[in-house]
Amino acid sequence: MPEAALGRPLRRLAVLCLAALALLPIVNWIPGGHSADWYGITSSGWLTGSMIVVGAGVVLAILSRSLPWLWRPGICDPLIGRWQAAPRGGPLAVALLALACYLFVTLRVLGTRPLLIDEIIQTVQARIFAAGHLWAPQPTWPEFSSSMHLIDWGGKLYGQFPPGGPALAALGTLLGAEWAVGPVAGAVSVLLFGHLARRIAPTGGTALGATLLFALAPFAMFMSASHMSHVTVLTAIMAAALALSIVMGSDTPRPLAAFGCGVSLGAAATIRPVDALAFALPAASWFLLRAAQDRRCWRDALAAGLGVALPIGLLMWFNYQTTGA
Repeated sequence: MPEAALGRPLRRLAVLCLAALALLPIVNWIPGGHSADWYGITSSGWLTGSMIVVGAGVVLAILSRSLPWLWRPGICDPLIGRWQAAPRGGPLAVALLALACYLFVTLRVLGTRPLLIDEIIQTVQARIFAAGHLWAPQPTWPEFSSSMHLIDWGGKLYGQFPPGGPALAALGTLLGAEWAVGPVAGAVSVLLFGHLARRIAPTGGTALGATLLFALAPFAMFMSASHMSHVTVLTAIMAAALALSIVMGSDTPRPLAAFGCGVSLGAAATIRPVDALAFALPAASWFLLRAAQDRRCWRDALAAGLGVALPIGLLMWFNYQTTGA
């Protein structure tokens, strides 16, 4: 069987496996641990919503045969043509559209405030960083300041979360706009995704459609309007993915891009370590496999490793300064 023909069913199998892992209640099948008690209600919502979407799509497909104005072939061709003709302006335009949407949600819906406990504690840590400290002094009356996810130990008061997310949020604190960090980071993620899609998507229409979906999906919109660190870690991971595509798409070593990939993955680890690990392991495998096939590419692997080590070193230093370990 030709390699291309073999790759197609393998890709489809991989997609099915990922879908199964995402939707099946695997945690409920592991004895003696946590369980997702909400799975029944959530799966019912998924099933109902999917049936509505599929049903609406089928109805529209049937109606489009007798009502041509519902869908005209090639209706998006002018837009796709402009996207293809603007390799930098296209992704930037979608990112600016996303930024406007994210700012609207954070200003008009979420009220520019951290609402969940995770957001609140990371905002507290951001303000500690903005004041020029790694931690605040232990309060005299902790009953007035104690909270979940807030460490009050050894004369120090600080958030339990890794420092990368609060450090980026501290930039917003210094500028008096903590609420703007999420929308800006979300828009940067859209910009990076747009450039990545242009590199790897089979057609311009696919790249544009994927970028618009990435930017305007309700989950992405509301998350990017929040103070959650998921937004900034996504930005770091998207930067790593784009740099990785540059390295792997080149016939020659690209140590600078490899270093950028490593730094981005290391930065992601200072925000949400497990998320970063999920992307760093396959990236490391690709770097090592490429180096094994072409000895010149060991420079890329070493550059990526050095890039990862720098932010991880800062993370370990912060941990030592706060927890002593």
